[in-house]
Amino acid sequence: MLVAGCASEPEVQQGADAEVTHDGLHRVEHANFEYAYVDPAADWGRYTKITPGGAEFEFRAVKKTSGTHRATSSQSEFYMDEETRARFEEEVSEVFAEELAKSERFTVSDTVGPDVLVIRGGMIDIVSNVPPEYVGRSEVFLSSLGEATLVLEVVDSLPTS
Repeated sequence: MLVAGCASEPEVQQGADAEVTHDGLHRVEHANFEYAYVDPAADWGRYTKITPGGAEFEFRAVKKTSGTHRATSSQSEFYMDEETRARFEEEVSEVFAEELAKSERFTVSDTVGPDVLVIRGGMIDIVSNVPPEYVGRSEVFLSSLGEATLVLEVVDSLPTS
């Protein structure tokens, strides 16, 4: 499911040379993601519903500076205060839920069941490249607003015995 829409057909590594995680997941080649792993025995065809399983956010440790133009002029990474972090988490969570609802393959559910997948999201190493606003007149040119690593985990909603 995570590898849908690739230019080349996704292919699960098999055999003695397959890259396998400690918990038995096999690397998927030609995925839309830099790293994608899947249980090769999983039967994805039986799932018709998805439910959000929560999200985790981890921000890169960036030192807070005085905020003056001189102090920040050589920086490329900037501190995000708690209010900005909370707004970021809220916006990302809202957009994630909206995008899940757009699925043509799955309906969104709020219950567990044999045909329900749980999608857990996470963004780690989040950093902002946007400097704080300065008093007075200034222009800022950016090649990037920031960066983060997106982690998605898709699991069956019912625990296996």
